[in-house]
Parts: sequence; C-alpha cells; structure tokens
Amino acid sequence: MENSNKLVYESSILKIIGISCYNLLLNIPTFGIYSFWGRTNLRKYFASSFSLLGYKFEYIGTGKELLLGFLKALGIYFAAILMLTILMIIFNSTNLSSPLIPFLLSIVLYAAIIFLFFIARYLALRYRYSRLTWLGIRFRLTGSVFQYTWLVISRFFINIISLGFLAHHSDIKINKYIIENSYFGSEKASFNPDPSKLTQVNAFSIAIVILSCFSLLPFIVIPCYVISRSWYKAALMRHVYESTTINSLKFQGLQTGGNYLLLTFKILLLFILPIIIFVVLGVSSLSMSHFSGIEMSQLQSPDFILSSLTLYLGGIVFFIVVYSCIGNLVYHLYMNYFAKTLVIIGEINTDHIAQSPEELSNSGEGLQSLLNNDMAL
Repeated sequence: MENSNKLVYESSILKIIGISCYNLLLNIPTFGIYSFWGRTNLRKYFASSFSLLGYKFEYIGTGKELLLGFLKALGIYFAAILMLTILMIIFNSTNLSSPLIPFLLSIVLYAAIIFLFFIARYLALRYRYSRLTWLGIRFRLTGSVFQYTWLVISRFFINIISLGFLAHHSDIKINKYIIENSYFGSEKASFNPDPSKLTQVNAFSIAIVILSCFSLLPFIVIPCYVISRSWYKAALMRHVYESTTINSLKFQGLQTGGNYLLLTFKILLLFILPIIIFVVLGVSSLSMSHFSGIEMSQLQSPDFILSSLTLYLGGIVFFIVVYSCIGNLVYHLYMNYFAKTLVIIGEINTDHIAQSPEELSNSGEGLQSLLNNDMAL
C-alpha cells in the first residue's frame, strides 16, 4: 500500500490578528511604505504554519524586494500615461483630431490595463514560487506571461459565448498551463486531466443558475449560484489534484460540495458580521436616545454633536481595523481548507532533487502591488 502524507497547517487566529493590527499601525506613520514589510511578515508566518513530515515550509522573500518591484512598476505606469498624453496632444494639434480618437485611445488604455492585470498575476505567482522553500529547496514557475495572459483572456470570451457550459475546459487549460510549468527544485510537475469528468457537474450547476434567472424569485439567483458552483469548484479541485503528479508522487483531493460551501459561508459571515454588529449598536443607541426623552434642542447641542461625530469616526476606525484583519483571516480559512483536503500519496524522497537553477531577482510583484491584484501563497 502506498504511503499517505498529510500537509499540516497550524496557525493562531490571534497571532494573525496581532500581525494585521501591527502592520496597520505602522502603515499610518509611514504612509503605507511599511505595507511591503508587513505583507512579507504575514507570508513568512503563513508559510511557516505549513509543515510536511515534520519539516516547516519557509518564505524567503523580503519587503525590500516588494518595494523595489513596486517602484519599477510605478515607473512603467507613469511612462505609459506620459505616452498616452503625448499621443493625445499630437492628435489634438493636428488635422487628425477627431471625437473618435479619444474613444479609441480609451479602449486601448482599458485593454492594456486588463492585459497588465493578468501579467501581474502570473509574475506575482512566479515570484512567490521562487520565495517558497521546503527543506531548503525552492519552488519555481516557468512559462510565458504573455501566453498565460492570452490563454486567460481568450478562455474568458469562450466562457461568455458558451454561457459557461465550457467553463470546465477553460479551468482545466489554465490549471494545466500553471502546473506543467511548476517545479520543486529540479522536479517538474505533470498534469494529465480529463475535462469530460467535469462536464456533468458543470452543466448541472450552470443550468440551475440559468433557470433561477428566469424564475419569479430573482433573489434566489445568488444563493443558487453560490450553492451550485460550490459543488463544481469542489469537483474541479479534486480533479486537478488527482491529475497532478511530481515524479512518483500523486495527490488526492478530499473536497466536497458540502465542505466547500461551508468554507464559503464562513467567509461571507466574516464580512457580514461586523456590519450587523455595527448596525445593531447604532439602532440600539438611537432607540436609547428616543426612549430617554431627549429633546430636539439637546440633539442640536455642541456636546451631543461632538459625541455623535466621535461615534461616527469611531465607526470608520472600527471598519478599517476589522476589515484589515478579515482579509488575512480569509487567507487563513483558505489555507486551512487546502491543508485538510490534500493528501500526498507516495514516498517523499528529496535525495535526488537538485536546487532550482533559477537566479533570484532583487525585486518582485511590482505590477501586482500597483494593480492591487493580491493572491495568497
């Protein structure tokens, strides 16, 4: 019987909240510059929370690398804006000026932003691969950012034209491109999927969503989408894991529609609960002022206005602090789910694996930081 190995994830919610609050406090006096180091500290903590065979993973990226990458991307951004501005001036100062020109330039600008968005995603993923290690061996992602971007954009339009019925083919092709360009040291990952195994669950979930759109109860569209697509997402993740191999190692997915739906509800609850608490407290304070017999003249007094303003500003601070923590707690939930639903089958032996030949750059994730296109480890 083949060996089964579980990826272990051990982290503390209080520790994550503490790091999040500390990062937020230092971001204020540094005008956000500390965010690069704060993000790195969180990644180091999340990576070290994973272990396999008793050995922890390690994230070796630095805040300086993220800052340098951001500054490089900022230079590219300003150069692009300057180029568009010069083109606008040229067209406006010649006989070529036309109402159609600004429209065409706007289309080019938005197309470039979308293109850069997906380039940033792949570059960010490549950077994080190279900074994640286990037993001192680095991960590596190769491939062309332009080929990946074209693949994602073309499959997006195919999904729209097919009303989502070919979405499983798109998801498999995108995962295939990433996995087949993935390495652990010198070991290359392989991916041999069968998209037909996802045809039924994808078609069934899409059909439910379409039927809910034509129902007399429009408010059920979103619940139908979340529930039906949870079963598809779980099936997709299982199939991706079970179609992936690294040398003699195989993978098994334990995802189900039920546990993926539970994960989705936990995430929604994280975002909704602070709003519910704030609304309840606000309604309670209004009710107390109403039943305590406060007169209109008292409501217009400087003391009451000052206390109301303090409550309002306190609410803003409350939401900033809470939601800065919630984003990282969502990552925590995803990582915990990932570890619990992944089984590695086979004997893990790194004796024959050489270190990744990739030379580490002194910067990374510039476009990702600029476009606010964040992805978990």
